[in-house]
Amino acid sequence: MINLWQARRLSGWPVPRQDQVYRSSQIAGRLRLTPQQLRQAGISAAYPLTDLEPDLDRCIAEASSLLQLVGAQIATDWLS
Repeated sequence: MINLWQARRLSGWPVPRQDQVYRSSQIAGRLRLTPQQLRQAGISAAYPLTDLEPDLDRCIAEASSLLQLVGAQIATDWLS
């Protein structure tokens, strides 16, 4: 299994040095990275759908409505 930093590098996404600061947010089905790992990958905020619906089967079935809720949360967090 590869981590997010490795996935970013393999996909051609920029991988920040530790002295660089990026404001980036990511939406995920579920999150397994620590806050430190997120920061190292250049991610300022992560929004896992399982925070809204912990039952994975329901999370998948209701992904569309959960994404709308996450979008509203991102707008509140980043645009206010």
